[in-house]
Amino acid sequence: MRHRTRRSTIVAAKKRTRKGATVLEMSIILGAFLFLTFGILEFSIAVFRYHIVSQASRYAARRAIVHGELATALGSWGTTTIEAKANAVGIPIIDDATTGIQDKLIGCDLAETDIKVEWLDGSNGFEKSVRVTVTSPYKPVLFGLFPQASIDLTASSTMQIAH
Repeated sequence: MRHRTRRSTIVAAKKRTRKGATVLEMSIILGAFLFLTFGILEFSIAVFRYHIVSQASRYAARRAIVHGELATALGSWGTTTIEAKANAVGIPIIDDATTGIQDKLIGCDLAETDIKVEWLDGSNGFEKSVRVTVTSPYKPVLFGLFPQASIDLTASSTMQIAH
């Protein structure tokens, strides 16, 4: 009988120490799991935001090639390079209801998003090239502890003028 009591005491002591180890292991694994999960979500949001920026640059390049030589008659875009923020007003390629790209930049900070439209051959004639570059900063949520942490998402589209 004495032998059994000692043995059950040893087994009970082992169970108590194992409970603490289980909690420690779970906290390490759960922390790593949550970090990976939020990292995957953060990466997904960044890829989606890059897709938005790249789609906006393609849309603006498409607008520029469709108008071609008619662009100077439409307003202040033509053969001169345009460099402006996405919240600029009075520039048809940026803020016009039908040709502008402001509404394409969903989730981007328009005040910090740069748009550059340049005619590479110095002309907006038939089969000349136009390039639109859109740069928008992305501030990851996981790096919210570091407010200066930012990634510049840049997309550029080059197309030939069709008209």
